[in-house]
Amino acid sequence: YALSLTANEKPKEAVIQMEKSRELDPLSTRINADLGMAYLSAGRFDEAISQEQKTLELNPRSSGARWIRGMAYQQKKMFELAVKDYQSALELSPNNPNYLAALGNVYASSGNKAEANKILDTLFVVSKREPVSPFFFTLVYAGLNDKENALKWLEKAVEEKSGSVRYLKMEPRLQTLRNEPRYLALM
Repeated sequence: YALSLTANEKPKEAVIQMEKSRELDPLSTRINADLGMAYLSAGRFDEAISQEQKTLELNPRSSGARWIRGMAYQQKKMFELAVKDYQSALELSPNNPNYLAALGNVYASSGNKAEANKILDTLFVVSKREPVSPFFFTLVYAGLNDKENALKWLEKAVEEKSGSVRYLKMEPRLQTLRNEPRYLALM
């Protein structure tokens, strides 16, 4: 329910629900990590970072906690720490398209376009072996400020009913697309 609230731009309510969930099951890695995501969606980046640190104390092998903390660092423009977390998530879950896309997006957003393009190449290779959501290509192209390709892949993601598109209203890494008519139509 809390994740649904997040997707529907109700971050304060999502935080309340996730905090209740954590009270009911304080040792759940998933709940603790998702609480960090709720903080992230509410723009409470320091709390998201702190929460994911607590999650990692519960489960040091939580790639999801590293990914969420990386997103919080990225929003604070702490790119080196974001890269480190995304790389760590990838070490725990090699070639995970979600983590690859996050790494590609932060490389591009921080001006390292060469590394972002390498990540795109890797995503294309991975997509030949297994399904990769078009949304993940969107993230990297958005970071590169290649709006045409970002929107093309986003339209494919919507067409395929990719699970990630439910977060279009709150996805902070797609800021550069927010005012584009095609993006608004997809919303």
